[in-house]
Amino acid sequence: MFNWIGIILLFPISILPESKVTLKGLDTSNYPNVKVEFHSESDLGMEESISIAERSSEVNQIVSQFRLRRNQEPNRIRFYVSLPSYQGAEDRNWFLQLARSLVEIVEGANGESILHIQSDTKLHLYEKIRTNELKTGFPYPKEPKAKGPIQVWRKLLDSIETKKDQDTVLLLVSFEEEWSDRFQIPEFAKELRDKHIKVLVLSPQTLEANKLVGYSNGEFYHISHKDTYAKLFQDLKGLVSPNYTIEYRSPWNFSKWDSNEIQVSIKNLDRSLNLEFEYELSFSKSLGMILRNPFVFFPVIIFLIALCFSALFYLRGYEYRSSVTELPIVSPSQESTDESLVYDRVYGETIEKANRDREIAAITKEPIPISGKSYAIGFLIRRDASGSSEKSSIRTNEFFLGRSERNHLVVRDPSVSLVHAKVKKVKGKFILFDCASDGGVYLNGKRLLRPKALHDLDEIQVGKTSFSFRGR
Repeated sequence: MFNWIGIILLFPISILPESKVTLKGLDTSNYPNVKVEFHSESDLGMEESISIAERSSEVNQIVSQFRLRRNQEPNRIRFYVSLPSYQGAEDRNWFLQLARSLVEIVEGANGESILHIQSDTKLHLYEKIRTNELKTGFPYPKEPKAKGPIQVWRKLLDSIETKKDQDTVLLLVSFEEEWSDRFQIPEFAKELRDKHIKVLVLSPQTLEANKLVGYSNGEFYHISHKDTYAKLFQDLKGLVSPNYTIEYRSPWNFSKWDSNEIQVSIKNLDRSLNLEFEYELSFSKSLGMILRNPFVFFPVIIFLIALCFSALFYLRGYEYRSSVTELPIVSPSQESTDESLVYDRVYGETIEKANRDREIAAITKEPIPISGKSYAIGFLIRRDASGSSEKSSIRTNEFFLGRSERNHLVVRDPSVSLVHAKVKKVKGKFILFDCASDGGVYLNGKRLLRPKALHDLDEIQVGKTSFSFRGR
């Protein structure tokens, strides 16, 4: 390889590249006022040479007044430089000189530069490289010549994360006359287009390089022509040059709530500016633009959240009122009626409300006659797993069972409620009640749904404890 340092230092700067224009942003939120931001790699010159036309329904209208201004800030880019590994000291110095000249341009525009050294086995990436780092002491790795450059570049591409507000430029440097993995060029070019990466290829004039540039809409620079470097540096300066903004009023003056498609053409006399795009007006797009405004979006979100909570509380209250209205309402005078009706009211409520309002159903003063056999005495027999038994006589008119120590019969069973059940003696009949317990009372294997008279040898179960009723 011959000395390239002189070529870089002595390149002419008078070569002007062909102008390229890229749309950067479009704002129609204040329609009919339209704001267009675009990037041009060359100076547009006089504002009077620019014409703007809008087309709708095959009819053109010319914009009579507009304002063109160049932004103050440069176009910040992320610039990737992919260099081969060196073979000797001369190659190493040339690569560092080339990288330093390119990074200096990007650094002057407050951009970000990343250096990539090509290798089949490792991914050598140097993030946020500055000009003062690319000196003789830079840790430039020496790697064997890459067997497949496309495969190496695809690994690099996988590590690149593009940003919407920042252009990404990739410079690929190669000295190879033939790429062994050239069959991957179409797929690699598609990946570059999908990521919207601007591709610059510095290599010998080969079929593979031309195909990659053509498929990826990139730029080719012949590595052995000294004029190439003037064009490369000039193009890079154009990429970091400030963007332009044009503001104008649409001559159509449509309502932005109606559906319309408008094509826009912006050109100048020397054809250095040729920008064509379209925008759409519709109810959904206009509403979306309004909601994207944070001064509108956040108040609307807060209102909708408050509305949802209000609806939930209302529906919850409505459901509660509905369940309450379905229950029979018992006045104090009605509580002196049939005991079974009072107990039905307790069972009609939920378990939580029954436990909260009362533990025992109301006792009536004048119960209606209840069918069943009369006994002079009654007692409950509890048997355990060992076969032993415990007899409890029912000596009071109301005999309570439960886990509380205040009950006549204390059942030490965690599945039993504090006051679980009672046996009431009415005119010689022993009536079994469920005192709104959590687990319920079972008589002869069936759940007790209303008070019932006990018969000799009836089986009663509360929780996990069973009793036998004996009457004499």
